[in-house]
Amino acid sequence: MDRALRLICAACGLLAPAILIGAVAFAGSNTPEYSQVDDAVSELGMIGAPQALTMNFLGFGLVGLLIALFTPGLHRSINRGQGSRMGPGLLSISGIAWAALGLTPGNLADPASITWHAVLVGCSFVAGGLGLLMLVGRLGEDPHWSRFGNLTALVGLITMGFLFTGELSSYPGLVQRGLAAVYFVWIGILALHSLRSPLSAHRTAESVAS
Repeated sequence: MDRALRLICAACGLLAPAILIGAVAFAGSNTPEYSQVDDAVSELGMIGAPQALTMNFLGFGLVGLLIALFTPGLHRSINRGQGSRMGPGLLSISGIAWAALGLTPGNLADPASITWHAVLVGCSFVAGGLGLLMLVGRLGEDPHWSRFGNLTALVGLITMGFLFTGELSSYPGLVQRGLAAVYFVWIGILALHSLRSPLSAHRTAESVAS
């Protein structure tokens, strides 16, 4: 069961960035006058956008759900499941907030919806960044994961920098995509590595007993 759970969770983590990249590329290329350099990803899912259904269902809803489903496997892969659940829990919250974006698309005629959408984006990236930072201690205690510690901390800080893309760049769309890609691709890398980690302590004890 532990091996099967790991495979399913890892598959979720690997699929999430691939589906997001595909959804953004498809929706962006099929939205007239949309710029991947200047325009925010959220605009692809706004009410009235030509590919809003694609972006909201796949790019937000499914991707967020996959990240949330990935986190139990990640927890059990680090230190054989021994340690704080805070990091994986925050990553799960990040995924849930990202999925919620698909249920709350912005509407230019309703400023409150734009604000709420922005709050969810902030929650997703803050929770994701903090979740990665909370993982660093556990990663350092596991020889199988220790080399990922410094890069995970760096990605966590970069992820929270997503909140400032609009103020710090002349090309907010491009910078936004770059920072988001760092986070989601790192999720995929962690998912791939989780497949190679030792089984949980509980499962190992069962194997020895048998």
